[in-house]
Amino acid sequence: MLSERVSRLFHGVVVVGTALGCGGQAGDRKAPVPSDTSPTPPEPDPAPRVAPASPASTTPATFPGAPRPDDCESPEQFSCENFTAYAACAYYGVDCELAACSCDGSLPTRPDDCEHPQQFQCEPGLYGGYVVGCECNALAPVQPSECNRPQQFQCYVSTPETSCVCNSDAPLDASACPDSQDFSCQSYDPPTGCRCITRIILR
Repeated sequence: MLSERVSRLFHGVVVVGTALGCGGQAGDRKAPVPSDTSPTPPEPDPAPRVAPASPASTTPATFPGAPRPDDCESPEQFSCENFTAYAACAYYGVDCELAACSCDGSLPTRPDDCEHPQQFQCEPGLYGGYVVGCECNALAPVQPSECNRPQQFQCYVSTPETSCVCNSDAPLDASACPDSQDFSCQSYDPPTGCRCITRIILR
């Protein structure tokens, strides 16, 4: 549902730009697991649906035969019908049929592949260090006037505007923010991308 998806996106916002790619081999090393316990698969890293830069060079080990984002020519084209089930598939080799993952060459790999870059969106979270499940969401707004109020128009990469949504929970003015937070917007003419941010007090 849109409000739930927007909430997931908004509360995990970090304006990423082009800083998602990173190398290294840390994903290949795992701490030993005691014999009387079972490993717990990590949750996907919180991240907005944004345009990625170059993906990480390694992914955590997956269950033998489980599909991986780097099986695809472009990890952004790795798509699953059920990404929640994919976690169990990747780490334990179960629910793979339910996840129904594949490489879909018709999916976009960057914002410019969409008619409107504002509609380029990817699956929330990083999967093995990769941004995956990207699409051109024709229902996503392209400009503030498409939201009920311009303050609700939020793009998770602001320059250029990419991965935009109408966030119905966005504050409309400073009165909507608690005393400990400040009213802040991505731009102010008109005000767009507004939110309440925690005030930092230097002592």
